[in-house]
Amino acid sequence: AGTSFLLYLQRFTWGFVKVELKNEFGWDKTTLGWLDSAFMFSYSGGQIPGGMLGDWFGPRIVLSSMIVLWSVALLVTAVVQGLYPMFASRVLFGLAQAGCYPNLNKITKIWFPPTERTYVQGWVASFFGRMGGAASFILFGTFMLGTWHLPWRSAVGALTGLGVLFGIAFFCFFRNTPRTHPWANAAEAELISAGDASATVATGSLLNWKSVLRQPVVQALLFQQFTCAFVDNFFSNWLPLYLDEVKGIQMASGGWMSALPLIGGAWGGMLAGGVLQGWLIHRTGNRRWSRSGIGLVGNLLAGVCLFSSLAFDNATHIVGVFFCLKFFADWAQPACWGATTDLGGRNAASLFALVNTAGSIAGFVSGPVMGSTIEFFGKRLGSGAEHDPAGWTALFIMIGVVYLASAASWLAIDCTKPILAEDLCQRDGE
Repeated sequence: AGTSFLLYLQRFTWGFVKVELKNEFGWDKTTLGWLDSAFMFSYSGGQIPGGMLGDWFGPRIVLSSMIVLWSVALLVTAVVQGLYPMFASRVLFGLAQAGCYPNLNKITKIWFPPTERTYVQGWVASFFGRMGGAASFILFGTFMLGTWHLPWRSAVGALTGLGVLFGIAFFCFFRNTPRTHPWANAAEAELISAGDASATVATGSLLNWKSVLRQPVVQALLFQQFTCAFVDNFFSNWLPLYLDEVKGIQMASGGWMSALPLIGGAWGGMLAGGVLQGWLIHRTGNRRWSRSGIGLVGNLLAGVCLFSSLAFDNATHIVGVFFCLKFFADWAQPACWGATTDLGGRNAASLFALVNTAGSIAGFVSGPVMGSTIEFFGKRLGSGAEHDPAGWTALFIMIGVVYLASAASWLAIDCTKPILAEDLCQRDGE
């Protein structure tokens, strides 16, 4: 949970760094969008290798190394000058963070019994991840930049130090399995495995990618993750700029206002995606629709909220609607985690890496697409002025349509059809 929080605490500083870079270098929205994509380019490319490293060597050494590396990469972003060095620093940061969630997904498989995994994944994937992003906007935007008036590079340096210390602590206290942890006993380890043999194996097998990619359920899961990640890019990278440009909200207020949708997502993912989903599985015994039903309804309601936001002009009202939007949208996140864990078995990290790669590709595409959409429709439908809201309105409509497509994808996701043994490549003797 702490790793998930830290990842987003550091990653979401970019939403306010973009505002500073726009003012400092005069870069337009399309250029800023390509800097979004620089992160996602390496983040998507590093997902599968990061997951495979976790499946082969175990998450302890892999995650602790990644935490330290991405914290140092964050500092590089603050040190470099110019467009191309900034692009390279974003690539490095994305590569360092790429394997985090595939390995966290594997940890929930190894460290928690099947009856508790959905609940835990709701906390890890939705609550602590989103709250880390919200804390980033409030701590970095509202306090460090807006209230304390720290130079943004100094603020980034402080968060780098925090990350390095956390990475060292992770290596010292975490173990790959309960059976190898000095604070866990054999009875606890047996309870965690609870008859799930794949949960006792932390290393030693890889997926047969060609076979896995042919499965329709995996294809549907990839599409679902692509659409969700596409729209998430707005809340992580564009909302602070929207509030600054269109609504004239200053840094001190923009921090907490940008954080509100993420707080909504944190509670929605944890309560509905985690608690309710686990309750439905226990109550009905229908794992498929307990996951897919929540994902479908959540994405559908998120689309309705997005279109409803077009009726408001006041920034506070719009952010309030976005709070509700993310509350519903993030129902899908732990549902996706749960479905991936069910399907992946002992190779949950590798399958999650594949799914997250689809999301990362969406993040790569969405940056320049969103920036170009704002500029194109701002000129065609509006006055052509830099801060004309017409381009942002067009972007909101596009996001609403994507949410509806994401909802439909859950109809094709059946998490009760796990990857078969013939889809695995194992070490000799396993």
